[in-house]
Amino acid sequence: MHPFNGEPVFLPDLFKILSIDEFWKPFLSWGWITLALPLAFAYAVNFPSGTSTGTSRRHQVFQGRSFDPITFAVAKTILVFAVFYRACPIVPADAVKTISAAIGGETLLLTSIIAFVYGVYDAILSHH
Repeated sequence: MHPFNGEPVFLPDLFKILSIDEFWKPFLSWGWITLALPLAFAYAVNFPSGTSTGTSRRHQVFQGRSFDPITFAVAKTILVFAVFYRACPIVPADAVKTISAAIGGETLLLTSIIAFVYGVYDAILSHH
């Protein structure tokens, strides 16, 4: 009893992982647009949600995160919209086509909206 009944089994070509144009350029472009740039912006524009501790205003230390989740979500939404819907040339056009075919611009916008809802939820919980 053969599990495949003589049918051929097709496996993915794992050597595409070694290709710069087919794998690494879209993967790094996706990481740049959806993770690195929004996280850098959220770190630079940080609205701390915790309470401050310290003796003077100059030496206040905010407990909690070093980045703001709402700023991350807003920056990610703006970047995804600019790159995938307005063709902003931050990343190569062929990488945008590959990412759109594999993931879809709508999915990236949906994850941005989910991140924004989480940021609002986290802000509400931290001020409660």
